[in-house]
This record gives sequence, structure tokens and C-alpha cells, in this order.
Amino acid sequence: MFKHSSIKKLLLCCALLSLLLGLCCASAQAASSGKWGNLSWTLTDDGTLTLSGAGAMNDFYYDSTDAWRSHKTAIKKVSIQNGVTNISSYAFFECVGINDITLPTSVSSIGEDAFGGCSNMRNIRLPNELESIGNWAFAGCDSLSSIKIPNGVTIIDDYAFAMCSNLTDIIIPGSVVSISFFAFWDCNSLSSITIMEGVTNIVNSAFSGCNSLSSITIPASVTSIDKGAFNDCSGLNEINVENNNSNYSSYNGVLFNYDKTELIVCPVGKNQFSIPYGVTSIGDSAFDGCSNLRNITIPSSVMRIGQGAFRNCSRLSSISIPFSVTSIGENAFAGCSGLSSITIPANVKNIGYYTFIDCNNLKKIDVETGNPYYSSYNGTLFNKDKTELFRCPEGKDKFLIPHSVVNIGEGAFDGCDRLSSITIPPNVKAIGDWAFSACNSLTCISITSNVKSLGNWAFYNCTNLTDALFYGKKIALGNFVFSNSVTIHCFRGSDVDKWAKGKFSVIYLDDELTQNMITMPADLKTIEEEAFAGAAFEAVEIPAGCTSIGSRAFADCPNLKYVRVPASVSSIADDAFAGCGDVYIDRGE
Repeated sequence: MFKHSSIKKLLLCCALLSLLLGLCCASAQAASSGKWGNLSWTLTDDGTLTLSGAGAMNDFYYDSTDAWRSHKTAIKKVSIQNGVTNISSYAFFECVGINDITLPTSVSSIGEDAFGGCSNMRNIRLPNELESIGNWAFAGCDSLSSIKIPNGVTIIDDYAFAMCSNLTDIIIPGSVVSISFFAFWDCNSLSSITIMEGVTNIVNSAFSGCNSLSSITIPASVTSIDKGAFNDCSGLNEINVENNNSNYSSYNGVLFNYDKTELIVCPVGKNQFSIPYGVTSIGDSAFDGCSNLRNITIPSSVMRIGQGAFRNCSRLSSISIPFSVTSIGENAFAGCSGLSSITIPANVKNIGYYTFIDCNNLKKIDVETGNPYYSSYNGTLFNKDKTELFRCPEGKDKFLIPHSVVNIGEGAFDGCDRLSSITIPPNVKAIGDWAFSACNSLTCISITSNVKSLGNWAFYNCTNLTDALFYGKKIALGNFVFSNSVTIHCFRGSDVDKWAKGKFSVIYLDDELTQNMITMPADLKTIEEEAFAGAAFEAVEIPAGCTSIGSRAFADCPNLKYVRVPASVSSIADDAFAGCGDVYIDRGE
């Protein structure tokens, strides 16, 4: 009896197990097919995904696991039946197993990232009825070596074929209105690009990073080429324009406007170029990134050098700017690390900010005598009367700011990482944005009491700066003045004190400077000429009742940092503290 009971139990367990296995198999089988909006889908054991139905495919999110996306690693081949009208966003995103796909004639659009990251896809046949290719549609399809874009496609959207590293050639049909932003970015193997008649616009960075491209021809239909369309194409030596183009022309493989008055783009593969006479403008970013350029000749017809015109021409060791030039744009020579000196002609009346930023070997900027707008002193660029300092070359390891300076301009010392110290003279009232940014050798800075404005990021990324002394009580401070832990030395209750609390370690100058205070006699009424000249004291308190401080009264007192002056003093000679460096005159304000 016991034996029969055991057998029955065993049989019952087997039956239950069989039922569970059957349910699991049925569940697994059900998970390999289903509906997605109007469409039906089936995934077979060999990795073939078949989609059928009529109408639009619903969009997915990039991380979606709906429908076949839950099996994305198992999909090897895709067969889409006629009737499906689009490939939706993220439909096959990062389906890395797909190597072959055929789209039916009913498909007219491919959505955002539809095949993005399909790194093993070698073949895809696009239907002639296709009209648009969306953002990132084929981005990162590393194994795709060729693709035929049908004549009928009007839109190749941003990043559509970006990072297709094995794509070797492409023909862009005349139906395409615009080649969009970064459309073929970083297609390193792309050596042949044919742009057909009919294309009108080539957008910024459309072919950026196509390093295997050596030449390209612009058809007559193109009316607009954005700056940077061919950025970082390190092998590009020639940009040619068809003769009947009414907007552009070319000379010696360089792109110009139609009448050759503006040089638009020089291919970055060129190592020398002589600009033809008649050119009046070197356009924005015209030679940007031409890191192989060693020699350039600028004719006397040129009046304008645009923004970023010679940016990152790192092998350019010298450049002669002709007398005809009147304007030099922002960042015009930024990153020209081979330059050691440059001369600004007498007719230049406008120089943009950061014109010489990242020129880390530049030691001298000279201005020709007779320039009514600019001047130079000790190889540094100023306005005409030297009240504003515009740019100190990064190659300098020391520089003394003249006492005439009232404003230290935006980015004036940015990147001067060889400067270990800098003295801000007493007449300076404003220090601009980024003025001393990335001056990595600075360890301490003193801001005089006359400075009333300190700009945004003024000492940002000064990695070795440990102490900042503020001798004024009233000062407007910008954002992110310091980026590292700096000890602030200031007066109690000053604007700096309020600004620094909770953000920086603060030491009060009231305590530091008055430790060795010398108090003058209470009956002192007048401090005569040179009365204390050359004295060794650090801090002085002038008594109430004193009315005047004479010429050079405290001149050449090298240790003097603090003078407390009562309200009774009505006259202080201009040179009373000459040669003392940074002295804080405390009037109780």
C-alpha cells in the first residue's frame, strides 16, 4: 500500500513538472512574437526578425525593452514586409548582432537612432522611395563599408552617419537639400565623397574628422557652406568648386567666395599657401586647425583677419601682418604655439579678446609706432595710453605692470603659467573676467584697495594659488573667482569678508597688520615732507587732530602695509607713499 502511494505521488510530481515546463515553453514561444502598434513581429530561433503590417511603426525609447527590443542581442537578420511605412526611433538601437537588413519600398523615413550602434551591420539596402534619414540613424555602424543613398532623400539629419568608421565612399544625391550638422562626423575611412548637383547647403562640421578624405568637389548648386564644415579633416588638401557656381570659387585647392575677395576655408592638410592679391578678408576660422601650415603669405590687399582665422596653426613659427590690416578678430591666432613674436601694424584699430590665447611660446607682442589705438611695452599689448592692459604673452616668466594701468582686461594673463609672481599697481581699479586664469605658478596675489571690480573666473584654475590678500573694503566680486582652496586675507566687515564666509578660510588683516602698529604722538598736527621716508615699520596709526601728510612723508617704506588715517586729515600728498608697494590707507570707510 505504501509502495503504491509513493508511485502515485511520483507520477503526480512528474505530471506537474511536465505541465510547468510546457507553460514555460509556451511562455518563451509567446515572447518571441507579438504586436507593436499596427505591426506584428516574429523572431525565429536562427535570429531572423520579421515585421509585417500596414502603417507607421511606433517609436521606442533608447532604453526600451518593449516588443523585439527585449531580444535585441538575439537578432541577426531583419526582414520588413511591404506595408510598413517607417523605421521608428530606436527601433534597432544597439542591436549589435544584426548583419543584414532589407527595407521594403513602402518605407519613406528612418527615425532617430533607428540603427544607431548596430556595430556588426555590414549591409543595408535603402528603398528608392526613402525621403528622410533621421538624427544618429546609422551612427556607430562600424562595419558598414558602403551604403547607397537613394535619389529622393531630401534630409540627411544631424549625426546620421557619424562614427561609421569603415565607410569608405558615399554619393549624396541631388535630392538632398542640406547635409546636416556632423552628418558624417568621424568617418575615418571615408576617402571619397561625391556631392551631386542639386545639394544647396553644407552645414557646420558636416564632414568633420573625415581624415582619409584628400579632396572634395563642390557642385554649382551649393549656395551655403558653414564655417567648420571640413573641420579636422587632417588629410584634406583640396577643395575644388565647379566653374559655374555663382557663390563660391576655388584657387589652388582653397575655398573662396565667388569673386575671391574672401578666403573662406583652407584645407587643413596644406603646409603652405600664398594668398592671392585681391583678397580683402581672411574669413572666420579660415585656417583653423591647419596644424601642418608652416608658411603663409598675406598680401597688402587684406584688411580683415577673422575670428579664429589661424587658430591652432601650431607649426606656424612666424607671420607678417601687412599694413593694410585694420581688424584682427577674437581668437585669430589662438593656439599658435610656434609663434615667438608678432608685430601689430599701425593701421589696426580693433583686436578681439583672446587673440593670442594658448600661444605658449609667444614672448613678444609689438605695436608699430604711429598706431592711434594700441601700444606695447616690454612686449605686452596695451591701449594707446597704456591705461588698459590687453594681453601679456604666455611665454613671459616675469612682467612688471606699469603704474599707468587702470584696467587689466579680460583674459589679459590667461594661461601665463610661467609667471610666479605679479604686482598689481595702485592705480588699477578693475580686473576683468578670466584675467589671471590658469596662472599655475602664482602662489599669492595682493589686490590693492583701489580695485573696485574683480571679474568672473579672474583667478580660476590657478592650481598653486594658496593666498589672496584684499586690502580694500568695497569691491564687486564676480562668480567663481577662485576654483581651489584659497586662504582669503581681508578686513572684517568688508565686501570680501561677506563674500568669502562659508566658502573660504579667512584671516583678518585687521589682526595681521596691527600687531606691530606704531602710534604717532597725540599732539602731531602735520607730517612733514619725507618725515618717515625709508622707515622700517609695518603699520602706523596717525592721531586724531593731524591735518596733513606731506610729499614723500612715508616714501620707500618697503614693509609698510597699513596706515590708519583719521577724519581730521584733509590733505595727503600724491607721492606721500611713493615706493611703498601695496599700502592700505584706512580712512574708516
